[in-house]
Amino acid sequence: HMVDVKDEQQQRFLADRIAARSDVTTWLGVKTAPAAFVQSDGSPFSAPLQWSSSEPADPCDLCVLLDSSDSYRAKTAPCTEQHNYVCQAALQSCDINVCQNGGNCTSCFNGSSIFCDCP
Repeated sequence: HMVDVKDEQQQRFLADRIAARSDVTTWLGVKTAPAAFVQSDGSPFSAPLQWSSSEPADPCDLCVLLDSSDSYRAKTAPCTEQHNYVCQAALQSCDINVCQNGGNCTSCFNGSSIFCDCP
C-alpha cells in the first residue's frame, strides 16, 4: 500500500529522498473521509505534519500529497489527480544492530533503508 506518514520525522525523510531523486509532488497514504482523515489502512490519522498555509482543507473525499512546490508540506487535492507515490514495505529487524546508545534497528526494502529508534 502507499506509505503512511506518522510524524514529521518520516515526512522529512520522505521529502529528502523524493527531492534527491525526482523532485516531484508525491501522494501519501492518507485520504479524507466524511469529517475525518484516515490512513490508507483505514486507521485514524493524527500525525503532526507540516501543512501548507491554507491546509488542511475540510475533509470531503480528498487525498493528501507532499507538495514539491511548497517544501514538501502536506496538501489536500482531489484523489483523481495524477502524481507519483511511494509504496510502503514492512519493517524488519536488522541483521546486525548498527544503532548506538541502545537504539533499535529496523530496515525495509531488503535492507536498503535502515532506521534507528532511540529509547
